Amino acid sequence: MKRTLLVLVVVGLVAAFVRGWIAFSTPAREPESNKVNVKLTVDPDKVKEDAERVKEKAEEAREEIREITRPQDRHDGNDKTAPESE
Repeated sequence: MKRTLLVLVVVGLVAAFVRGWIAFSTPAREPESNKVNVKLTVDPDKVKEDAERVKEKAEEAREEIREITRPQDRHDGNDKTAPESE
């Protein structure tokens, strides 16, 4: 369970880094110290922008699915639901 959670966190961080949501940087190291400072920068505007794109793509996909699954109002003689004429 812990391993799965760790993998999910790492995958999430990698995805965020690739998408440009977060950035890591290290300032110049102080010569008298062995300490290394790491700076994490988060870009919430980029996250919101990508979230909006996902919403737009989902809406487009939903509309396409509606078009595909919408029943057609055709009565061309081949429709099995049309009443048969005698």
